[in-house]
Amino acid sequence: MDVQISIETAFKNGEKRTHRLSCTSRPFKLTRPEGFGLLLKDAKAILGQLEKVILHDQIAEISEASCHCAFNSFGGGTIDRGK
Repeated sequence: MDVQISIETAFKNGEKRTHRLSCTSRPFKLTRPEGFGLLLKDAKAILGQLEKVILHDQIAEISEASCHCAFNSFGGGTIDRGK
């Protein structure tokens, strides 16, 4: 059996991001009783990846909102990004 774990984050602006967290394989012919279900080491790795994805997307969302807030407080207009 192959297991894939993904998370989707949805932002207030309607954007959605899908992140693939983990993929594991559990061949039934090779699985011993202690290998059934989710192993603690796998769970810790998945939780660590989940934390990174959530933190990254939260920072991106806050950064985007801060940029818009600062932009609007200076009267709007256009931003010259040197292009």
